[in-house]
Amino acid sequence: MKRKTGNRAGWPRIVKQQYVQKVLESDVFRGYVTLLKFDEVRQPLWSKFTTEPICLVDNGSYMLQHYPFEGGYALTTFISPTKEITQWYIDIIDHVGTNNGIPYFDDLYLDLIVVPTGEIIEKDIDEIEEALEKGDISKEQYDKAWNTFKKLKRDIEAGDSALLRASKQHFSELSENLV
Repeated sequence: MKRKTGNRAGWPRIVKQQYVQKVLESDVFRGYVTLLKFDEVRQPLWSKFTTEPICLVDNGSYMLQHYPFEGGYALTTFISPTKEITQWYIDIIDHVGTNNGIPYFDDLYLDLIVVPTGEIIEKDIDEIEEALEKGDISKEQYDKAWNTFKKLKRDIEAGDSALLRASKQHFSELSENLV
């Protein structure tokens, strides 16, 4: 399993960044929320899963991350320098924890990508199958991942994802703490 941290420590793409985090407890979300502002990056990061490539990370862009206390997923919202959401990236996860106060999650390979047009892209299905075959994850983790994946996809298709809708508000709240 891959472990991903809220501050993206050690990501070689980042030259200079700002980072804030907080615990949020509301009807919509309970967990850690982190925000990175990329002041300077070595090179932009582009998503090529849609017809037109989308710039996800560049100088002045943001990455908002939700690490729920429960739920089996983590949500990353990519936001342009003009503060427009460019993509939501949902990692299906085993659990959330902290290390020296910084939240992290252990990735269970499956991912959903949602773009503002409403298009949903399924990602890394081959990786979870391979992880199960190799014994990197248990059958219980495999089943949990697929159940979470299917539920989230159904909710998004039905327009019933309060967290996606709330991400812009959460971004606004956290970005007030940046320089």
